[in-house]
Amino acid sequence: MTFSFWLSAQKTIVYVPATNGIQNMEAWSLLKQKNIKDSIQLHNFLIQEKRRLTNLGYTQLSFDSILFKNDTVWVTTFLGQKSGGIHLHHIYIEPIYLQGIKINASHTYTFEELQILKDQILENAENKGYPFASVFLDSFIQKDQWTFANLYLIKNDEILIDTIICNGNARIRNKFLSTYLKLKPGSLYNEHNILSIKKHIADLGFIEEERAHTISFFNEKATINLYLRNRKTSKFDFLIGFLPNNSATGKLLVTGQARLYLVNPFGTGGEFYADWQKLQPKTQRLQLTLRYPYFLYLPFGFEGKFDLYKRDTSNLDINYKIGVLYNFSGNHYIKGFYENRSTRLINADTNLIKYSLQLPKILDTKNSLYGIEYYFDNLDYKYNPTKGNYLIISAGAGLKKIEKNNLITRLTNPFNGESLSSLYNNIPLRSIQYQVAFEYEKYWKIKKRSTIKTSINAKTFISKNIFENEMFRIGGNRNIRGFDEESIFTPYYAIFTTEYRFLLSKNSYFYTFFDLAIVEDSRYRGKKIDTPFGFGAGVSLETKIGVFGISYALGKQLNNKIEFRNSKIHFGYVAYF
Repeated sequence: MTFSFWLSAQKTIVYVPATNGIQNMEAWSLLKQKNIKDSIQLHNFLIQEKRRLTNLGYTQLSFDSILFKNDTVWVTTFLGQKSGGIHLHHIYIEPIYLQGIKINASHTYTFEELQILKDQILENAENKGYPFASVFLDSFIQKDQWTFANLYLIKNDEILIDTIICNGNARIRNKFLSTYLKLKPGSLYNEHNILSIKKHIADLGFIEEERAHTISFFNEKATINLYLRNRKTSKFDFLIGFLPNNSATGKLLVTGQARLYLVNPFGTGGEFYADWQKLQPKTQRLQLTLRYPYFLYLPFGFEGKFDLYKRDTSNLDINYKIGVLYNFSGNHYIKGFYENRSTRLINADTNLIKYSLQLPKILDTKNSLYGIEYYFDNLDYKYNPTKGNYLIISAGAGLKKIEKNNLITRLTNPFNGESLSSLYNNIPLRSIQYQVAFEYEKYWKIKKRSTIKTSINAKTFISKNIFENEMFRIGGNRNIRGFDEESIFTPYYAIFTTEYRFLLSKNSYFYTFFDLAIVEDSRYRGKKIDTPFGFGAGVSLETKIGVFGISYALGKQLNNKIEFRNSKIHFGYVAYF
C-alpha cells in the first residue's frame, strides 16, 4: 500500500465492507476506528491492523481500496472466513535459523503460537548477522476451517560490525569495549549483544551512558556510537571500630581498616585493591589484589592475590593466589586457580610443650590448592543494589605439608631426656586437603524505597589434623557483626544474613540486620557446635566529600548473655575519585 502524503485537518477512518467481505457483525466489530492526521500514520496503522486481524484468524484479510473524502478516509475491507488454525505446509528456512526451536509439521498452530514461532526465528536471524530479516506466511490455502501456508525467511543484507566510536570523556579503550561488549570489528551483527549494551555498561560501574547508544548502517556494516562519561568509582575508605570490654584486656579496644580500590587505572577495565587491617592488639593484615580481565583483548584474564597476616608474636601467614579467568561477560566468569598458603611459627610456649608433651595448636604448614571458581551476578546496581542475585561457588583440592620447627625439635623431654622431635611422629606430615566455598546474595525490592537483602556465606576446610592457623577467622563488621574482628576460629562455617534497607538516595540508606552463623568453636574440646548471632542497625550517608557510615551491633555466643556494654560501634568513610 502506498499513499500520497498530505497535511490537513484530522481525518477519521471508516471501513466499507467489500462484496462478501464481512460475514457477521461480530467480525465487523473487530475493526478498530482511528483518527489520523497524515498518510504516513494511515499506512502504519493499516499495517498494524492487518497483523492484528491475521493473528485473530482472518488470514484472507485485505484492504482493497482507499478513498479520501473531506474529513473521512473510506477503506474497503475484505475479511473473509475466519480460520481455526494454521498448518505449515512447507518451511523455506535454513536449519541454522531454526536452532533451539521446535516445529511440528502435523501441529495445528494457533495464531498466537505462530507469532511466537516467527519471533523466535527472527531473533535467531538477527543474532546471526541479519538485523533486517523478515519472517512471514505466504501461499495461503483455505480448506474448510483450516488454513495451510508456507513459512518464509527473507534475510536481506548480511551486516558486519565495523567499529565502536566512543564519544564523551570516558577513559576507556575501544579495543576493551569491543571485547567486553562482544562487538569486535568484522564480527557478525548480533542483536542480543546490541540490546545488552546498556546493561553491560552499567555493570562496569566506572563509566556511564550520557545518552542512549545509536547504530549507523553503511555499506553492509554497522557502527556503534557510544556516548560515555567517567564515574568516580575508585575509592579510599577507612573504618574505625570501638569494641568495649575486650575479654583479653578488659579495656577499650580500637580496631582499624584502610582500603584503596583503583578501578580502570589504565583504561583496560583492570582493578587494583589494597587492604590494611589492625584486627587485634599486635595483629595486622595486608591484602593486595590485581585483576586484569581481558588479556590482549581476548576473553581471558588473570588475577593475582597476596595476603600477609601477622598474629601478635606467635605466627606469620603468607598466602598468594593466581587465577586465570574466562569471561562470559563482565559479570559472569569461570576461573581456574592455584593457591599457596604457608605459616611460620615465630614463637611458641616451650614450657607448655615440654610438660604437656603435645604439639602447639599452630604449626609450620604449607598448603597448596588447585581449584575452580564460578561467578555470576545480575545486580541492578553494583554499589547499592535493590534487586538481583550474586553468586560465587568454588572448590579445590591440594597437598598439605607440615614442616618441623627448630623451636620444638631442639626441646627435650624433661622426664627421659629424649628429643621432642618425636612428637611429629604422631601426625601425618603430608596429607590431602579439600576446600569448598559458597556465597549467595539475593536482593528483594519490596517497595520503591525498601529492599531486603538475604545471603548465605559458607566455607569448609577438610583435612587431617586441622591446626588453628589453617582455620577460618570470622567475626566483625564484614560478616558476623557484634563480635570482635576475626575472633572466631573454625574449620567450617555458614553465615545467614537478613538485612532491611530503607533507601534515602541512590547511595544512602538506613538498615537493620540479623546475622546467624553455624561454627565449630575451636576453643572448646569435643568439637563444640555453636550458633553465634548478631543484630543491630546502621546508616550510610552520601555527601559531596564521600560516604559516611556508622553501625551499632550486639552479639551473642555460646551461653553468654547479650550485654550492652559489649556492643560494637563502627565508623566508616569512603571517598570516591
